[in-house]
This record gives sequence, C-alpha cells and structure tokens, in this order.
Amino acid sequence: MSLRGQTALITGGGKNLGAEIARGLAKEGANLALHYNSASSKDNASKLKDELLSTYKDVTVSVHQGDLTTGAAVEGLFKDAVAQHGKVNIVVNTVGMVLKKAIAEISEAEYDTMFA
Repeated sequence: MSLRGQTALITGGGKNLGAEIARGLAKEGANLALHYNSASSKDNASKLKDELLSTYKDVTVSVHQGDLTTGAAVEGLFKDAVAQHGKVNIVVNTVGMVLKKAIAEISEAEYDTMFA
C-alpha cells in the first residue's frame, strides 16, 4: 500500500502508540503532521521528526503543539497542518486521558473531560 502524496495528522504523534503509527505511515510514504500536547512531550516529537526525516527521504514531517481540550485548539491544529502540508487526508487520534479510579468514582465533570 502506498500513501505517497497523502498527509496524515496524528494527535499524540510524538510518542508511544502515535509514534509507532507515524513510523508505519512514513514507511508507506505519507507526509506527517505530528501533534504533541505539552513541553514535556515536545522533545519526543522533535526526535521522532528527525528520525523519520533521516530514514524516509521522500516524506515531510512537521510538529505542532496544542492542548486539544477546546474546539478552537483543534481547529488551529488542522489549520497549522494544512498550512504546512497543503492538505490533510488522514487523521489518527491517539490522545486520551486516563483517570486511575473506579468508574463509579468518576464525576460527571471528569467524564466530560475524558470524552470531550
């Protein structure tokens, strides 16, 4: 399967599952817009970008910061990715929130935050 000429936006794309998906898509020729949330994950995203650019010479990779808990931030992420790559054909969401407590102990506000 070739994804040459396609652009994938991967939320949480700088580490863990998102990074593995990024590697697989880059191998198939996809250009990548990698999202990271905070300063603590910026280094991971930058290192992955460097790795992918040195391994796959025909792909472009960009990194984008954003706290995706608001619609405006999500829209901004898409605008930035399109500005960088011209289009977004594929979107992969790997971000989420984990609360380490029993479901019966989760408040409505916490639930809304987790699944917003």
